Amino acid sequence: MSNCESGPSNKNCKYHGSSQLYKKDGNTPVIALLGQPNSGKSTIFNMTTGSHQHVGNWPGKTVDQKEGECKWNGKRLIIANLPGSYSLSAGSDEEVITRDYIASGNADLVVVMADASQLKRSLYMLADFVGMKVPAILVLNMIDVAKGQGIVIDTAALSEKLGVPVVTMSAIRKKDYRVLYESIETSLTQKLKQVFFSL
Repeated sequence: MSNCESGPSNKNCKYHGSSQLYKKDGNTPVIALLGQPNSGKSTIFNMTTGSHQHVGNWPGKTVDQKEGECKWNGKRLIIANLPGSYSLSAGSDEEVITRDYIASGNADLVVVMADASQLKRSLYMLADFVGMKVPAILVLNMIDVAKGQGIVIDTAALSEKLGVPVVTMSAIRKKDYRVLYESIETSLTQKLKQVFFSL
């Protein structure tokens, strides 16, 4: 197992197998991508990490383990692409891995992916996520498809109701990634402030 340096504990992290890329430290936030199959997780993972990826298997499972890294404003980020699953009810291997990964505290921030053109169905995952006590961003992917279908989403009202930032984008368009990175940066900064004030 790789040495997952999470602050002073220096415990081995069972979620990263023999990965040579993953190395968490106090200055390297971990962003976990969570969502149903075909929600756009893999597209965002590939677009943000490019060739800086590691693919293996979760220890004891045949489910793919995908990690990568990217930089934004000179800051290194670790991206963990969690297995696509429809819920966190711990039925399939994918659901068990996803739930346990988030519950373990490995992720500093969870990006919850949802299909903007099928919003109601896609929000089931977010409902399952509530209570995990990990900061999150909701990304409404395929917003171009939704608009083409005449769907209008009030993101401000949705964000207020859900209590998380909401970002709209089309994962296949590079120009849409700035708002995603900015939202990640803002959420991580707010998390650090919350930790500071709780000390």
